[in-house]
Formats: sequence, structure tokens, C-alpha cells
Amino acid sequence: MIISKFGCSDNQALFSPLVNDIFDYVTSLDLMNLASGKYEIKHIESDEAFFLVQEYETVEESQFGAEFHQTYTDVQFLLYGEEKFGWTVASDEEYRVLSRTCNYDQAKDIAFVGNENPMVELQENIMKPGAFYVFTPRTIHMPSLALSKPSKVKKVVIKIETSLLSDSCNFKPMQTVINESPNLCAVG
Repeated sequence: MIISKFGCSDNQALFSPLVNDIFDYVTSLDLMNLASGKYEIKHIESDEAFFLVQEYETVEESQFGAEFHQTYTDVQFLLYGEEKFGWTVASDEEYRVLSRTCNYDQAKDIAFVGNENPMVELQENIMKPGAFYVFTPRTIHMPSLALSKPSKVKKVVIKIETSLLSDSCNFKPMQTVINESPNLCAVG
């Protein structure tokens, strides 16, 4: 997982120019006034990248459990509200086992691990407006959790085909980078 902020110069080193262009395009929009739904990204094929606007109430416990993807990397950020999320990075072997044992929905690019899987021990973090959070396919994550009680949030999820992250840079999808400081960019 990577935590950073839009407009941080480290993003130029962490992500390809195309991904930085995607960030610039999405953040240039009036996201607060966009309705919930799926949106295309200008000048990008819709199967390579798109974004979702979601408004929902956080939950005390996920009914599906943690999730992971195979094709897309999630770049998530909140427009308002706060939520707790769980996350962990799977080793190659763990990822192979989970890919075989979890019911993967190829059309939605999602597999749910379940709440009681002994292979998945999640760390908790808090998502707040002002930062973005990158979940690569091997980053198992459980979003949308309430901090203390359910509350409303508005979130944007940019779905980027993972191969686009590294086309023009040295980013390794299995790399984990985290920076707890809200005022600093994540660096690898």
C-alpha cells in the first residue's frame, strides 16, 4: 500500500507519467458535485482506467470480508467523512493460494477473502480526506468500516490497470510503502 497526496512531487517518481496524468485529470473535476457512478477518464481506454464516485454509510463490520483484485489497482480517496480500513500485503505464495481458494469475479475484478481466513491478518488504518491510498492486487483490503459509529462518506476510487503503474517507471506492484505522517509523502 502507498499513502500519498495529490500534488506531491514524489508521485512523479512513484508512478508513470500516464498515471500522474490520470491523477491530474480526475482531481481537476468537480468531484463533490458528481453523482455516484462509474466515469470514464478522458483519452484513456475504459478497460485501462476509470473511476467510481461512491456515497455510502460506513459499517461496523464488513459482511463480505477483505477483498483483493487481479487486474486493477485501486487508488482511493475521500472527499468527505472518515473511515477505517484493514489491509495487508500477500506474499506471492499467499496470493496464489487465495486466488485458487477465493471465488474471483472476473467481470468485477474482485475476490472476497471472508472474515475468518487465517491467512489474512489485517492492520487497521484510518482514511481521511487530503490523502490517497493505493491498493495493488496483492494488497488485501477491507474498506468502508466505521471508526466508532457508522457515518456518511463520499469516496472516489480510481481503477487503473496495474500494468500501467510500471510502464514508465520502476514501481514494483508488490512493494509496500507506508508513511504514517499526514504531512509527508510516502517514499520507497
